[in-house]
Amino acid sequence: MSSEGFYSFPMDSCQGVFSSDLDSFRPQLSGDFYCEPDDVTRGLTLSLNDEFGFGSAFDVDRTNKLTCPGTSDEVFVAEYAAPALWEDVQAVLESTTLQLSESSTVAVGNSLLAFFRNEADAKITKMSQKKFTIKAEVFVGGIWCCLKVRMYRSEGGTLVEFQKRSGDSIAFFSLYRQASASLLGASPPQSTTLDAPQMRQNEVLPAEQAIAPLIEMADSCRDMNLLAEVASALNAMANDPAVAAALRMPCAVSVLHQLEQVEDFRVAQPMFNMLTCIY
Repeated sequence: MSSEGFYSFPMDSCQGVFSSDLDSFRPQLSGDFYCEPDDVTRGLTLSLNDEFGFGSAFDVDRTNKLTCPGTSDEVFVAEYAAPALWEDVQAVLESTTLQLSESSTVAVGNSLLAFFRNEADAKITKMSQKKFTIKAEVFVGGIWCCLKVRMYRSEGGTLVEFQKRSGDSIAFFSLYRQASASLLGASPPQSTTLDAPQMRQNEVLPAEQAIAPLIEMADSCRDMNLLAEVASALNAMANDPAVAAALRMPCAVSVLHQLEQVEDFRVAQPMFNMLTCIY
């Protein structure tokens, strides 16, 4: 049978059958991205010295200091009065209490806020205008502590109580001395930083082996307290040029990038200092 058999018909007879514009039968749906013009421009901008992708979680001001997004800009106002210093409260005050004569609680409170925001490596986590209290997390010499400040009205001035809530006691007392000097208008102590902890294994082991346990721990651990200790230890060790070079190796960079994504202040602050040091 010839190929023209049952299926043979003139091609001219097909004209007009499929000549309709198929686009007229296509439903026009709202948000149909196939029908919208593609005018998207894709690009990527990297900051200077950010070849490894660090810096996304931090903001750096002109003084090259870590600033935490979302930090409150609230101040104490005269609308509220600080609590009076009662005898039962005075009996249980901490030894880290400062008496400021002829100073209003509003002025003292705002001076403390300025100290935490501008002079210390600190994050104000909570403040109460009505209770005249400030809670902050602070790093002193790379060591973390959490504290709370309470202010009271006393005869002829203001009484400021510093309470350690958690973290390192030496860092807390060092912070207390710095804050006291700032409030009193005196010169800060000669040593305002703590000596970084020295790790003996760093003295006898190559840098790669010295940081290996910390890198492995950071890669597998999800406990925030432990991650904070790892970040502080790496920050202290990064002052050694050999360790800094080891931290720039690909195996370490991937783990550091994971730590850099942690938003917890106890991890973010030492990570910022360390990355600034090694890059």
